[in-house]
Amino acid sequence: MRRSLIALVVLLFPIVLLAGDGSVKGTFTVNGKSYPFKYVYAWRAPNDFHEERIDTYVLLSDQAVPAESRGDFFGRSELAEKGKLNGILVDFNPDGEIVSGNVYCEQFKDKGGQFSASGMHQWDKKKLTDKIVEGKLYTSKPDDFFETRWEYTATFSAPVVTVKKSKK
Repeated sequence: MRRSLIALVVLLFPIVLLAGDGSVKGTFTVNGKSYPFKYVYAWRAPNDFHEERIDTYVLLSDQAVPAESRGDFFGRSELAEKGKLNGILVDFNPDGEIVSGNVYCEQFKDKGGQFSASGMHQWDKKKLTDKIVEGKLYTSKPDDFFETRWEYTATFSAPVVTVKKSKK
């Protein structure tokens, strides 16, 4: 019985990590409507443009995001269009610098559920390793994108899992 329990724990441990075993506190606001962040996911994967480089991705969300959609650009966009993902994805290079970001919201149906946003994300790093990422991500002021006003702030900590390829 004890061996069966140990085997079950060993088999389920990676699934628990993929479930977004982190903590997040913060809010994403779009055109005056607030979406409290409840979930944070982090993973390491080859960069889409430089496959030899392994980046760390952090996804902040108001709703649980299925594991198969987290690293899938089209999956995340589809969820946002359906109102099942309102949040921020940030891509960090191996030096811990923000490379790019995507903003997802049900209010962006006319934009495919998301848009790419770089240059306004701020990062107060507490820790970024191949095992954990924690700190604060935010915009220092509201940003405008084609008549869409948005901003966010999130303090978080998340375990980092490694995947073979992100479909950013």
